[in-house]
Amino acid sequence: MASTTRIRPQTAGGEWANRLRDLRARLNDLNLSRIWAGERGLVLGLVVVGLVAHSFNMLDYPSFTFKDDEGIYAAQSWAVLREGHLTPYTYFYDHAPAGWLLSALWMALTGGTNTFGNAVDSGRVLMLGLHLGMVPLLYGLTRRLGGTPLAAALATLLFSLSPLAVFYQRMFLLDNIMLFWLLLSLYWLSDEAGRLSHRVLSGLAFGLALVTKETAVFVLPAVLLLAWRQRRPHQGNFAFSSWFVPMLMVVSWYPLYALLKGELLGAGQAFGFFVTNGGGSGSGVSLVDALKWQSTRSGGGIFNLDNLFWQLVRTDWWPRDPILLAGGSLASLINLLRGWRNRQALIGGLLGLLPLVYLGRGGIVFDYYILFAIPFLCLNLALLAGWLLARLPGRGSLVVATLAVVALVVSYSLLGSLPALFTEHPDLAGREATSWIKQNIPASSRLIIRDDLWAGLHEPGLGGPSFPNAHSHWKVASDPAIRDGVFEGDWRKVDYMVMSPGLIESFNATDNKVALAALAHAHLVKRWESPLGTESLHPRQIIEVWQVDH
Repeated sequence: MASTTRIRPQTAGGEWANRLRDLRARLNDLNLSRIWAGERGLVLGLVVVGLVAHSFNMLDYPSFTFKDDEGIYAAQSWAVLREGHLTPYTYFYDHAPAGWLLSALWMALTGGTNTFGNAVDSGRVLMLGLHLGMVPLLYGLTRRLGGTPLAAALATLLFSLSPLAVFYQRMFLLDNIMLFWLLLSLYWLSDEAGRLSHRVLSGLAFGLALVTKETAVFVLPAVLLLAWRQRRPHQGNFAFSSWFVPMLMVVSWYPLYALLKGELLGAGQAFGFFVTNGGGSGSGVSLVDALKWQSTRSGGGIFNLDNLFWQLVRTDWWPRDPILLAGGSLASLINLLRGWRNRQALIGGLLGLLPLVYLGRGGIVFDYYILFAIPFLCLNLALLAGWLLARLPGRGSLVVATLAVVALVVSYSLLGSLPALFTEHPDLAGREATSWIKQNIPASSRLIIRDDLWAGLHEPGLGGPSFPNAHSHWKVASDPAIRDGVFEGDWRKVDYMVMSPGLIESFNATDNKVALAALAHAHLVKRWESPLGTESLHPRQIIEVWQVDH
């Protein structure tokens, strides 16, 4: 009896010691400690590279007047911050609002819309912060999908230095916010320890990606494959439900919001008995109709080489960065083929190819949609490079990798689109126009304007008062509350118009009778042109103010 009682504590102690040794061995095998300890300095250096590349001249190039979309999201953030509404106009569910809710929170925490310049500038500073957050996430994801430290460093260098990436990642766009949540979800889901808490967090992050921009759903097959691969036998049904349920909880509030407002289904679809007061809000908008509209917008068939996708490949994406576009696409295909033997390569290949399939499917495509593919093209180039370098003897891989990085930097420096990112200032026309309008036009005037100037003119500051009657030309064309309520359908109610090249075509395309008639009775007052740069892919910014003759 005595000998037995002496043996049991020793056996128990030996079991715990063995478990600890096994745990240490597993951690060493998984390289988790090296990723965040031995490689911490490398990751920090990569973050600094991203900070320099994306911050220097980021408020000047590209111009904040280059894309209406930046101005639209700035206006929506302003509406949340100043009015407590999702948009300054009728919300028609063109996109889920989580992205500009986040930017409105950012503006509130940083002192308002004009803390860093105008509202678009504030949004761009947020984009910089999100990019710096994505650098370690992309590095860690590459490592967890089998990439070496050199491969992971290559992925993040491409992500931070590619002229294509820098140009579009600087912009205040929902796509950039969505990518942060998507990479965070993938990083948590790829946790080799298989912790349920990380699966829950991954599901929440993927849900936030979806309610920021719905296009995140197109990588769902790759995400589900990763979730299946990372499951543990002892987790049972929790392996999927711990990810799926939190994701569904986040996504569900979007249709629930529409349901409670009576705007879930389209007009004529009886659903009023679910809604308070037995009907909808009378706004005439619905989530289902908006989703149908988005899904049916055509940009040319997938096999049509003149569709919007192939046009952008030839005229915009390829000239900015042929290395990433061609190399990343080819690497994604090779990794997909490698996936028959390597499930990590299969997941990487899917992540690279699914966004390209979405872009090339034949629907509507805008130039900045390439953002969805950029981090995964970087990932696949790195995974393939790491796989090839691993076959070199001795320190050959380090030498080749160093030469490849040098060649990459030199190649990018020779591309005309990269130096312009740090030297040119096409934003001057928009900033000078905003200041002049605030100092020379009565604040009570009724203006038809571009979206990029909307938030700047509605917020006091930037050299003058606010202009509550400055309205987007899109809303003058299509929103009865503005067209008929503010302007009464009469061009004589318009005092000034802010014009730019191509805007007349937009007036004609939307049958904007008020704007067209007002312009026909107007004369030019002031004109601004940005300095003529050397980079042909960023058109010269021209802004004009026209006064309507009543």
